Amino acid sequence: MNTDMRWDKWRQTLLEWSDLPLRLILAATFITHGSQKLYGGVEGFAQFLGTLGVPAPGFMAWVATLAEFGGGILILFGMFTRLASLAIAFDMLVAIALVHWGQGFVMHSGANGQPAGFEWQLGLFAMAVTLVLRGAGPLSIDALMCRKSASSSEELTDQAAADAEREQIRRASRAGRATTLTSPPVGDVIPPVREPDRTTGQASSEGV
Repeated sequence: MNTDMRWDKWRQTLLEWSDLPLRLILAATFITHGSQKLYGGVEGFAQFLGTLGVPAPGFMAWVATLAEFGGGILILFGMFTRLASLAIAFDMLVAIALVHWGQGFVMHSGANGQPAGFEWQLGLFAMAVTLVLRGAGPLSIDALMCRKSASSSEELTDQAAADAEREQIRRASRAGRATTLTSPPVGDVIPPVREPDRTTGQASSEGV
């Protein structure tokens, strides 16, 4: 029984920390690619999106760049992990649909030696979706904020319970004082009036 309990605890620990490798790899990948777009020139990326027929290519280029670079940083520290992972998942979905879908699933060398195929983007999409579903794990700012929120909620619950108990005591005290005021003193109890014995009175009158 103890062995089973230890194994369950160990398995739960592994499950909780299983998100950390996903976060580190996904963060490193998108911080790298996002910084290349950010410092290498967003204008060139916008021109590339324009050749694909993407509407508002300049705006969409900045959206994709910030999603990758900013989302990677957020995922690295585990802050707003689900939101950042959702942005990255959407970014990869758009890249697959607009760029890589027609190239096939298996990665290969395409035109100008550029990698083609969408298996890599699909893997990144799956990793991002996994973090959307599971969250950042215990070693994250999200977990720290959740612990602080839970502690604050517990303190508020304890305070509300203490206030309710004090209010109940005050009500019981007021009810006790009201009962004392409405009850007559022991010395003021009026004795019952005894009626005269009619039979005795009638016999005495006949004897007279």
